[in-house]
Amino acid sequence: PNVFGRQQLQFQFDRQDFDLGILLRRERSLPTVRPTYKVNVDRHKLVLTAWFNCSFDTSRQQMEIGLIPGDWIIAENTARVLRDSGDPQSSEAEVLDVRRHDDGSYTFASREPETGFGASNRRLEQVWRVVAERSWSEDDNNALEFQIPVLVRGGANGIAEVDHGSGVLLVQSDNNIVTRWRETASTGLLPDSFSTEYQKFVRESRLREPLAYRFQSRGTTPTWAGLAEFLPQQISSEQHAIVEVLPNEVLIRQDFELRIANEPVLGLGIAVHASVTQLPQVFVD
Repeated sequence: PNVFGRQQLQFQFDRQDFDLGILLRRERSLPTVRPTYKVNVDRHKLVLTAWFNCSFDTSRQQMEIGLIPGDWIIAENTARVLRDSGDPQSSEAEVLDVRRHDDGSYTFASREPETGFGASNRRLEQVWRVVAERSWSEDDNNALEFQIPVLVRGGANGIAEVDHGSGVLLVQSDNNIVTRWRETASTGLLPDSFSTEYQKFVRESRLREPLAYRFQSRGTTPTWAGLAEFLPQQISSEQHAIVEVLPNEVLIRQDFELRIANEPVLGLGIAVHASVTQLPQVFVD
């Protein structure tokens, strides 16, 4: 029976000896975590932004999750709990406590929440954001491969549950890089279309939409494998010239409109005719 909100067990023994052994164990209540990862590819590194949609049991003192980052390097000062769970890019956030362990794993813990800050009667809903990086260099084949981190839940209450969870992976690149997914070399990823529900996770406007994938728990750790191809430099120009003839000289003004794509221009050269007596003046707008 449930008496005054407490569970009780009752046993009756009728005129016989009894020997009763009872093992009491605290109920486990693991946090629910749904991860969303966005990986940005540039020439020198990969930047992973992780959003963890967490739901904690309010009757438990510890509100924490663990992370095994693998090859990713966690930027510890980026660990935040967002005040506005509907805006993943929000700067309104509270700092998470971060602990790094000797085996390279991390534990993130939320501080005591303010009244009404994501709290409900039974569960506490919060969105946590963490940023990590890893370096990479293009080889002859421009091959690129990475795994998502692994989550650790329930470590503070006994036996931990280690899993990558069920969530979403978005892969985007700089405008001068085209990423191509190799499905046969990848594991644990289900391709998806980049719909409006993912738009809030992508702040920067790019020429190409990010690649979107879903992954499920209890399977192989999701691995993205593919190619990152660098686009060649493209330069187009348009020229306008104004010639002014004076009694003793000719003045020429030339305007060049350059459109440079994919790779920056490190320097520009101007060829001047040998008959020019004064050095040209160059203005960059």
